[in-house]
Amino acid sequence: MTTARAEGLLLLAGVVWGAGFVAQKLGAEHLGPGYFNALRLGIGVLALAPVIVITRGRSSGSTSARAAAGLSVLFTLGTMLQQAGVGRTTTAKAGFLTGLYVLFVPLLGVVLGRGPRAAVWVGAGLAFLGLAIMSGVDLAASNAAGGATLNLGDAMILACAVCWAGHVVLTGHVAARSDALRLAVTQFAIAAVLCAAWGVAAGEAISPERIGSAAGPVLYSGVLAIAAGFTFQIIAQRHVPPAHAAVLFSLEAVFAAVFGWLILREGMSERDALGCGVMFAGVLVSQVRPRRGAPEPDSGAPPPIVSLPDAEAREDQTEDPIGIDPPREFSERIETDSQG
Repeated sequence: MTTARAEGLLLLAGVVWGAGFVAQKLGAEHLGPGYFNALRLGIGVLALAPVIVITRGRSSGSTSARAAAGLSVLFTLGTMLQQAGVGRTTTAKAGFLTGLYVLFVPLLGVVLGRGPRAAVWVGAGLAFLGLAIMSGVDLAASNAAGGATLNLGDAMILACAVCWAGHVVLTGHVAARSDALRLAVTQFAIAAVLCAAWGVAAGEAISPERIGSAAGPVLYSGVLAIAAGFTFQIIAQRHVPPAHAAVLFSLEAVFAAVFGWLILREGMSERDALGCGVMFAGVLVSQVRPRRGAPEPDSGAPPPIVSLPDAEAREDQTEDPIGIDPPREFSERIETDSQG
């Protein structure tokens, strides 16, 4: 798969996730976050199961139980912390703090020794600025009013952003050598159990009537946002570095605003439009590539393996150091002379 196609998959994932915000908002009217997430993750597993059966024997890579478990824990924590934190802080601050993962991903890359190229840093900064504009957070005013301190909800959202950043980085680390479909299904199955346990522990209300009322949002989230969106992420991150992927994922907020305007009739102000434009500019800047032949620091690809020749190869190299077979006529002449 080419890098351009992989980036297209990431953008498509951002589209379905952006529309997924509408589904989550509608579903939250009938189900708590634990049971809502458990149901949509279960549907995601069921949606991918036939695909796994059809492609059996044609898949490449293996599925690490440890990697799937790590992704599941990060996914569950990110989702549940976000839902719990939103109720304890303002929507604007929640959107702003969640968007910090756009910066956390390249910072984690630096910690792991794989910092992104300069264009990705600039793109991430512009994407973050666009999120700040859209969310309406005025940091200067907050500092002047003494309101820059973090409450419990803010801390939850910050922890959520760290979890999503870790999820993107870990996906980029394991995607290249994993079976994308099986990794996705394993991740969703574990996360569904964890979310259901969360719902039980929190005493969330659930009944057939509530499930029926939330059927549409649950089905959309399960089939498209979960089964399609996160599988696209795993496939595409084989070819796109995590920091670059995070900048593309940031457009999820733009698509969420657009679908909220189209479906829920939520207003879109000039400030929202400006924020969207700045975020798009960040994505365009992040596409700037180093000149041909220059190394990409954030490629994420393992270094090439240089193997030493084995004993037989070394013997062949000793007998024929140039590595060129003699012409056939010359070989036949030597053979005739030796027989005579």
